[in-house]
Amino acid sequence: MKEYRQGIVTLSAFERMTVEGHRGIISYSENEIAVRTAGGTLYVTGDKLEINEINADELILKGKIASLTREKCKKNTEK
Repeated sequence: MKEYRQGIVTLSAFERMTVEGHRGIISYSENEIAVRTAGGTLYVTGDKLEINEINADELILKGKIASLTREKCKKNTEK
């Protein structure tokens, strides 16, 4: 079983962002990218966004980053 660590997000000059510990891309366009993380979904909005590099643990985005929002994971309380 693969163990995921909590994500680390690093933003540089609103033009480059690194997401360590991602769990995959949910959606991708030049105006919005949604990334799955251990803590929920991270939404990045801006202009001319592109995935510069991606591997099993790290994702590097470039473009004019306008905002970051996170939607927390919903824990399943039903049995």
